[in-house]
Amino acid sequence: MKKVILLTTILGLFVSCEGKKAPAPAQKEKVSSEVQTTAGVKESEVVETPSAYRYEPFGKTDPFEPIFRGVKEGGPELKTPLEEYNVTQFELVGIIWDVKEPKAVVKDPKGETYIVGKGTRIGRNNGKITKITEKKVYIVEEYEDIYGQITTGEVVLEMKE
Repeated sequence: MKKVILLTTILGLFVSCEGKKAPAPAQKEKVSSEVQTTAGVKESEVVETPSAYRYEPFGKTDPFEPIFRGVKEGGPELKTPLEEYNVTQFELVGIIWDVKEPKAVVKDPKGETYIVGKGTRIGRNNGKITKITEKKVYIVEEYEDIYGQITTGEVVLEMKE
């Protein structure tokens, strides 16, 4: 039975391919080798082609380096689990508000929760918590820009409602 199916399939392929022919190649136009000169052009005029552009990287910024780099002061220091992630990866879960110094509860991408307060270091860029309000946590981070200047930026974590 398998041989019959195989033979009919092969026969069908031969029959379906039989009537088709490859299209004839297109004829090329003949190009004359004569060059026509115009009356107003002098043969002595030489047109100079501009030289190829060459990129000189000296004194220019590297386009492949990040604009902001994290500040690295001193040698390698031990990092807390809160400093393993970017600040924007944390989720503000809750705030303990009716105490002398407010505290916040943040959750990292792995799902672990931490209780943090004012002055706690958080994030990869030497971030510190500067202020905790009823619904927000304010964090100031330091960045090094492309010119080597240290700039600070503020990140706000808000409670999801």
